[in-house]
Amino acid sequence: MYSTFTEESYVQYIDNIIKKYCPDYTLMGSIVTELHGVLFTAPTLDNKEKYIHAFLDQQFGNVDLNESFKTPIILLHNEGILLEELLYIHSWFSNRCCNLDNIFLILAHGIGIKEWYNRYLELFGQKGFNIIEMPMRSLHFFNGVELAPKPAELTKNLKYYFSSWIGGFTNKLERDFLAALLLSRSDIGAVDYRSGYVSTEQEFENYLEQITNFSNRALVEQLISNRQSIKFITDPSKYNETTPDGKMWFMQPSDFQNKINSTSFFQIVREATMSTPYTLITEKTIKCFLNFQITLPTSGVNSVANLEKLGFKFDHSLVDYSYQTEPVFSVRMFKILKLIEDFAKTHTLKNLEEYILDNREILWYNYNYITSGDLATYLETQFIKEISSI
Repeated sequence: MYSTFTEESYVQYIDNIIKKYCPDYTLMGSIVTELHGVLFTAPTLDNKEKYIHAFLDQQFGNVDLNESFKTPIILLHNEGILLEELLYIHSWFSNRCCNLDNIFLILAHGIGIKEWYNRYLELFGQKGFNIIEMPMRSLHFFNGVELAPKPAELTKNLKYYFSSWIGGFTNKLERDFLAALLLSRSDIGAVDYRSGYVSTEQEFENYLEQITNFSNRALVEQLISNRQSIKFITDPSKYNETTPDGKMWFMQPSDFQNKINSTSFFQIVREATMSTPYTLITEKTIKCFLNFQITLPTSGVNSVANLEKLGFKFDHSLVDYSYQTEPVFSVRMFKILKLIEDFAKTHTLKNLEEYILDNREILWYNYNYITSGDLATYLETQFIKEISSI
């Protein structure tokens, strides 16, 4: 399907499919993390939309959108799209002379975005462009990467009830909150934070007061204390962007993160952001399945249901995944932590090792679904169906 681990080859892979099944089209280009940069560096917070529009004008000003009255126009977004970015792209196209019915935004990391966007348009009585979800880019990352050898038998020597690796670069306060919250149970879990705390202590305290509705000072003080006194399992300053063989840090099967994951039962998976009303999926989620862990997705609403739509399996008899419907991410995280604490009270790690053996069919299924290429084939087939209907 694709040959090398590069952004250019992924775009070429998508472009080749479009050319084959929708030959009469205009490809505007692709966006990766550029919009993130504009959002986070905008000089005024109250008019970020203006700066996003200026960037899109500069980037795609040479594209004649009037052509959309004749042929489809396609824009690729190859990173997890934030809600603000989606709405600013919407307002940019809406203010241009174009046929929105013939504008297509292809998203490389999202599930449930199309459904949410259509509800948004209906609620506000607006007309919008078309969204095609193609969460293939994370699988593209794994092409050519040597995975850990497939174990002959699925056994684990568990040391932790959960692990969580907090990466990404969006929403520093959200990340810092998650780190401090999970560190409160570092007695039963392993928490790693690539960047370390990013916000100032005053920013952090103000944020905690806000998300607790200024009504739980005891919790605020506990999280501030966690931040000041509890250390992560590794020194964030020791992370490198690349390893000696030149591969990117998040793809390495032997990195410290994977070693921790191999000895923990649950993994709390944080994707690029947790506050979206839809689900993002990147290499973080994929690696969880490859590590034979019980996945606890946290990013966005209905994350479990959306992953099940892609073909993954979850054991609802073991875990109450009702937390996924909670729209407020901080409340969602309190529910997840309570779920794990209850497990620690009622299950020994030895019990959970036995569970892995007794229920290995689901874990093997998710692992094989990825490594066999079945997931990639499914995503490509769905993509071809949507492209062919343009």
